Amino acid sequence: MQVQMDKNPELPLTPLPPTLPSSFTQLPAVVPEIHLSNVISAEKEVSQTCSQMWSYITESSEQCKLVSFYQQVYPVLQQGPMCGIVALCMANQILNSQDSISVDKVLFQAQHKGFTKQGEMFSARNMAVLAEDVLKCNADVWENGLSDTVAVLHHLAEGWPILVPYDADGNHEPCCKNGHSAHWGILTGFCFTNHTNQIDISSFKMDDNIPKLYHARKGQILVDNLQTLSTSERIFVYGHQGKSKYLGVWQYKRLCESNRNLNKVAPKHQVEGQFNLPVGGIEEGLCNKIVVLTPESREL
Repeated sequence: MQVQMDKNPELPLTPLPPTLPSSFTQLPAVVPEIHLSNVISAEKEVSQTCSQMWSYITESSEQCKLVSFYQQVYPVLQQGPMCGIVALCMANQILNSQDSISVDKVLFQAQHKGFTKQGEMFSARNMAVLAEDVLKCNADVWENGLSDTVAVLHHLAEGWPILVPYDADGNHEPCCKNGHSAHWGILTGFCFTNHTNQIDISSFKMDDNIPKLYHARKGQILVDNLQTLSTSERIFVYGHQGKSKYLGVWQYKRLCESNRNLNKVAPKHQVEGQFNLPVGGIEEGLCNKIVVLTPESREL
């Protein structure tokens, strides 16, 4: 593991499945394995998700085109405070697509290493160590969080996931609650508006249902393309997290702010002995940190 040093408008609300409880006094039950029945394609998942938020994403611009890149993962839902554990299981689908891993195995290893009591993971460094152990991958902690937009988007464009802690609102979108709703999510793609045609999209695939949505393949979006977007407000990332089966489309700037505001654990989680907190609390363990994952065999 290596360590790299270094008020927004409200989102439209969509119907949500019931929120699972955030804490238990006893060890939560093991989450069952995911079922892949009725799975839709990555492009269709993006199309359905973006169509529901089209006006918000494009600011209702009739001239706007949306460029998208997404590595699909199937949701793994949490039971109890295991958002980081299930995020690792979802990351494994990309890093080791031929080898599944169970939630109980990841949880056992996290407890064996003394990182967690009930599944909670309040340290990005511990998450990185756990990822390298159970996923057999490279895991780097970036201590400048999401501030290097080009580096973050380039990593995603290469097809590799990022684990990000953030404050989750009631609809699971990023918000700023000083860390009281700290939650782990996994990023596996992004989309951005192409108002001024700053990127040539002629080689991208037009969506079957939304003529102004274009899907890029792995390797099609280059660093030079991303550098022209680094100051754009209309950059979004695709995220999954353990309390919903639906793909999230999160404004990048809002997620950055949320990641930087993780300062204190919620009072309800400060019961002595309930959780395993790092020295310095979540401000030291999570604030302005992300965990960047790549395959162990990848040549750097």
